[in-house]
Amino acid sequence: MSNDHLIEKLTNALDSLALGEGNIKERLISVHSDLISIHPNEIPAEHKEDWEWIQKQFTKLGPLTSPSGEVWVGSVENTMKKIHKSTGVKIAKKIYSMYWAVSSNEKYI
Repeated sequence: MSNDHLIEKLTNALDSLALGEGNIKERLISVHSDLISIHPNEIPAEHKEDWEWIQKQFTKLGPLTSPSGEVWVGSVENTMKKIHKSTGVKIAKKIYSMYWAVSSNEKYI
């Protein structure tokens, strides 16, 4: 199976993380739209645990709702606005590491 779609979405995410406006929390909110289109079957087995961790971190706190159940703020936005900066950095690093693991590019240091 080709990794083209996965690599495209991870590349877009890295672009948003590096060049997007706002702090890490705001950039992660925008990155999520690229990541949700990645199907779990696209993730190599050796990265599934990291992928599941990333997904959990994005929605950990759930949405803010009214007493009647109407969603006021979605779970991603609610969670990202409340996470610690250090957690945001960990999420970004895992996305970065996953890109390098699945792409045919090689890191240079």
